[in-house]
Amino acid sequence: MLIIKILGSLMVVISCSIFGFNIGTKYRIRVNNLNYLLNCIRILETEIVYMSNPVNEALHNIYSKCNKSYSYIFRDIAIMLEDEDCINVANCFKIVGYKNFKKLAFNSEDIEIFLSIGSILGTSDRQDQKKHLNAISVQIINQLKEAKEEMKKNEKLYNKLGILTGLSIAIILF
Repeated sequence: MLIIKILGSLMVVISCSIFGFNIGTKYRIRVNNLNYLLNCIRILETEIVYMSNPVNEALHNIYSKCNKSYSYIFRDIAIMLEDEDCINVANCFKIVGYKNFKKLAFNSEDIEIFLSIGSILGTSDRQDQKKHLNAISVQIINQLKEAKEEMKKNEKLYNKLGILTGLSIAIILF
């Protein structure tokens, strides 16, 4: 009977710890994905402003040049544009974005920034798009600073909270 209690308590501690680590990891994922998004925006600016590539080609080039764990979103948008499944670029950004935001651990402000990229692409001349992409880059940098602060504060908190919750439940049940 004692062995069953010990094994049960151990399972509770482990499961609560895993739960806490999963919540804490979301903060790190958000920081990483905001970094990837910033890199993608910089490459997009280069592709459109300096290389004068069309939107589809620029989005495909982002996929090939950026981290594949994030840039697949731009490939999916480019494929939707080529297949004419979307009315315009902004609509493609919305469709693909809403499918993937939970995986990316974005908050509502990050989502708005991402969707604003789609609203400016192909709607004006290159210099105007450069100004908009620079403004979006500044917004992402601000979001990145905020996300890093949240990560420092909350990641360790949830990791420790998961372990302590599991231990307290195990003590109560034992």
